[in-house]
Amino acid sequence: MVPMVDYSSPAATSSRSTPISAPHASADDSAQSSSLQTVLRILRRRRTLVLACVALVALTSVVSSVTSTKEYTATATLYFRDPGFDQRLFDSSYLAPSRDPAREAATNLRLASLKVVAERASRKLSGLTVDEIESKVKVQGAGQSDLVEVAATDQSPVLAAKIANRWATEYIAFRQAADRSKIREAQGLVASELAQLGPEGRQTARGRSLQDRGEQLQILASLQTGNAELAQAASPPTSASSPRPVRAAILGLVGGIFLAVIAALAAERLDRRIRDENELGELAERPVLAAIPRSRGTGRDNLDPVQSEAFRMLRANLRYFNVKQQIRTVVVTSAERGDGKSTVALNLARAAAQTGTRTILVEADLRLPSLGNSLTNPVGYGLADVLAGTQSLSSCITQASAWSSQDDGRAGTIDVLFAGSPPPNPADLLESEALRALLAELAEEYGLVVIDTPPTVVVADAVPLLAEVDGVIAVGRLNGTHRDAFARAILQLRNLNAPLLGVVANFVSGGDAYTYGGAYYQQPVPQAESERPLSGAGKDLSS
Repeated sequence: MVPMVDYSSPAATSSRSTPISAPHASADDSAQSSSLQTVLRILRRRRTLVLACVALVALTSVVSSVTSTKEYTATATLYFRDPGFDQRLFDSSYLAPSRDPAREAATNLRLASLKVVAERASRKLSGLTVDEIESKVKVQGAGQSDLVEVAATDQSPVLAAKIANRWATEYIAFRQAADRSKIREAQGLVASELAQLGPEGRQTARGRSLQDRGEQLQILASLQTGNAELAQAASPPTSASSPRPVRAAILGLVGGIFLAVIAALAAERLDRRIRDENELGELAERPVLAAIPRSRGTGRDNLDPVQSEAFRMLRANLRYFNVKQQIRTVVVTSAERGDGKSTVALNLARAAAQTGTRTILVEADLRLPSLGNSLTNPVGYGLADVLAGTQSLSSCITQASAWSSQDDGRAGTIDVLFAGSPPPNPADLLESEALRALLAELAEEYGLVVIDTPPTVVVADAVPLLAEVDGVIAVGRLNGTHRDAFARAILQLRNLNAPLLGVVANFVSGGDAYTYGGAYYQQPVPQAESERPLSGAGKDLSS
């Protein structure tokens, strides 16, 4: 399930194995894969938000498209070319076209979009202002060709065609006027020279040449097209160009996915709760000893098979640490209230007792004890009374059934030392020499001592215990424990040199990590009335 490393020894903690160097490309690929997996994990956790964003944006786009007013687009096509009249008349290009086809096409497209064309068109289209015409017309190139499309959009298909054709014809007229203006300037120069020659000079060779040039310019002016022709006039369209519900749905879907990713990442950043067991292990830099699934409703006094298998796995992982180091006393703590540490402590003790280990559960949460809410018939005295010297240890210990699951017939008992009478000074009692002596006595008498303590970040009562035990287990509740609080708890444990063995992920959804093992425990074993289990882990005991 998890990689088991003996982190309990100082040498193993201080000298971890150095990773083997890898090529930069492999490291980059690994980092990218890890980032992608992190994003996918976030999206899976936030799937409700993701689905809501995608559905909302897509539905909004479709509804907006369906309810919007229909519009029609008519297109007129302009053909740009130089007929070469000046070349034929003068054996040279009088108007000198561009030698760069791409630049010439961009120039033509820009000229066809000028505001002066809209102004000319507005004078011929009554009731439409220049701004209105500009907002309705879009001039665009037709691929890699000498064609330019003038597309006009309006609620009326007839008006759309009229606007497109008017724009195209006004552009042609605008270009014709511009080219003819240049030719007229040349005609004026020719006429001026002829006037200076007088009647006699016109009969000379130069005079006759100037007269011929003037006639050619006159012909050229009449032939000017502005290098643009109306290749195809616009006709009223029969189908609307918008709205397009299918396209709107696709665009809405794409936009919704993009928004969902942004929203999920933002929500993840703002939500400081721990979401998966891997994050718990990364924060603690320790292995995840067990992932405890949330209760599936098998009853207050029972564990379902998946839960019981999870606690067996926790006990089995703790046995690993016994290979090199005797672990007889274990503190179970958490960062915050409600993480379920008391539940974990109780069922860890039961799981150990089912293996034949003599086990005692010590409730060291003297401020807000909760085990009495789960176990029946708790005695009135407990740890506080023993430490205060008012009661003996034997008189304060009670027994509880270790048979906490409905999936097998193995039974046993655990000894329980409840918190006892509420003391006025819990921290002083837990810091006393009497506690050290008590722990030493319990470690000699029992195979495993499980101690339930208050959250380490909330109160400092558990601090004296951390130096007196063989191991510490930190419990984190998925979707409940905050990252900052858990990180502070881990830092506190490190600063105190506490022997942190690992972490337990509580309230895991689904219990997928134990479904294989749980498959062996599907059939409940009949129970005798006298062996009825006394409590279960489906309820969060820790407060």
